[in-house]
Amino acid sequence: VGFGALSEMARALEQALQGCQRASHLIAQLLTLARLESSAATNFETCDLRQLAQQQISELAPSAWEQGVQLALAEGSSVPIQGLATLLEVLLRNLLDNAIRYTGAGTEVVVSLAYAENKAILTVVDNGRGLPAEELAKITERFYRPANTTATGSGLGLSIVQRIVELHAGSLRITQ
Repeated sequence: VGFGALSEMARALEQALQGCQRASHLIAQLLTLARLESSAATNFETCDLRQLAQQQISELAPSAWEQGVQLALAEGSSVPIQGLATLLEVLLRNLLDNAIRYTGAGTEVVVSLAYAENKAILTVVDNGRGLPAEELAKITERFYRPANTTATGSGLGLSIVQRIVELHAGSLRITQ
């Protein structure tokens, strides 16, 4: 077997592995969505949203670094809320993962938490190029992917975030 054939085999193997990773991610997203559709918001417990954000930032930091994206958690104190910790982790992970995938190298993503009018407010802000208003209006639709995107994904992440927010009697606002 010549060097060219080995190179082609390595490239084919890499593409197959990437395809498996995409399929695995899609299956995980679909399973999460199915669980959300069938679950009722019961057994809420006190969760520290700041601690959950810190955990997700730590877990995603290597991926962010590989993409040239800087993750940060703004200063602040604990933000205890009533919720389902596992779903809030999924919410945070999806928001951060989207920011890492779509903002591009050289950008910064900052998570901040606060209280206003007796409600917890979670904000994820990035300095990426953003999306046109017509794209923003569709971004939480299932399987929707913005035009001209080169990042991998299934178009389910923000629809899952929307459902988790609804289960926690919150609201989601995505702005430019």
